[in-house]
Amino acid sequence: MMHRILVALCCVSLFAACSGGGNMASLPAASPPQALPAASAPVAFTVIVPRAATASARSAKPKYVSPSTQSIAISVASAGANATTNTANCAASQCTVNIEAPIGYDSFTISLYDGQNGSGNLLSTGSTSQSVIAGMNNAIGVTFNGVAAKIALQGNPASLPAGSIGTSTITVTGMDADGNIIIAPGGYASAITLAVSNASGTASISPVTIAQPGQTATLSYDGRPASGATITASAPGVATTQLTVAFTGGPTPAPTSSGLPTATPIPTAAPTPTQAPTAAPTPTAAPTSAPTPTPTPTAAPTATPVPTPVPTATPGSPIVVTPSSLNFFAAGSAYNQTFNASESGYAGSFIETDTCNPGSGTIASVSTASASGPSATFTVTPQNAGSCTVTIKDSNGNSAGVTVGVTISQGVIN
Repeated sequence: MMHRILVALCCVSLFAACSGGGNMASLPAASPPQALPAASAPVAFTVIVPRAATASARSAKPKYVSPSTQSIAISVASAGANATTNTANCAASQCTVNIEAPIGYDSFTISLYDGQNGSGNLLSTGSTSQSVIAGMNNAIGVTFNGVAAKIALQGNPASLPAGSIGTSTITVTGMDADGNIIIAPGGYASAITLAVSNASGTASISPVTIAQPGQTATLSYDGRPASGATITASAPGVATTQLTVAFTGGPTPAPTSSGLPTATPIPTAAPTPTQAPTAAPTPTAAPTSAPTPTPTPTAAPTATPVPTPVPTATPGSPIVVTPSSLNFFAAGSAYNQTFNASESGYAGSFIETDTCNPGSGTIASVSTASASGPSATFTVTPQNAGSCTVTIKDSNGNSAGVTVGVTISQGVIN
């Protein structure tokens, strides 16, 4: 979580004056200059804390700085000196702490907590090193990394057809100790590790390390017989989370041979030889009989044609959206982002619906130049702070979603 903290350094000037009377020759010789101790200057840090209206809103909306922040702790150290730490409680929607920063190259560590006086759960932390120059306003930029206390997993699609090679996009979401979603541009204070297991070893996942919010992984299935694969997400000090992607349906296997023996053919009987006929006496001519009438043939009935069965429509391939989440940190068309929806072999139109215009006002608008398959690009314009979901559907009943988060926050100079 990148939060710019501007530091105001008070300039400390040292003045020396001398006066005297009498003979100048009576003045003592000037002594060698003495080394001055290392100087320091007062520094004021201010962090703006966004506040959610209700508990449900707090857990649903991603925040730039956690809205559960109650206190701030800042540690500063210079080369060869011990670090000093100052804490302050937050009032209203900001946290301010004053420290003495040594002039020179200093190291700063800033931590935000959900309890008073630097107590409770650590929500985010950031550190940087920078030269502090006397007589100047020194701007110090710090990237806050969220401390994940909970992990959520989601698969798209949630299941894969058994017997067919396929992939599922796994979205990994880290939340702080108070349920606030951790978002970019900062990373996770400790990376999240993924592992996959199934009895037949037919599935794998990549990458196995998630270091940034919004980063996804891909579960790959090789099509061999299996019931599914289980993904486990873990991080130091966090309870493990599991997600099972089932392998369901799929083609019916062809029947195998039953192994019945082949029937033995019945031999054909050999013909009996015909004896040569004995010459017979010349017969007496018989009277000629009347001819037998030829029967009239009966017409064969016409066969009734069998109707051709109508093929059943298939649902087609799943819709794939890339990326599956968009995060904004300012409003207006200058900060537009796009995502792509694609479906292999689909020539129809994609239908877009969203929850980005709730009763509190428009969070984001969605537009596209063409919604025709097999691939279409959609543009999202951030409007106001909040979170929503954009859903893309096809005419076969398939759908896929993109999560949208808009956060507008700033730092204050004291």
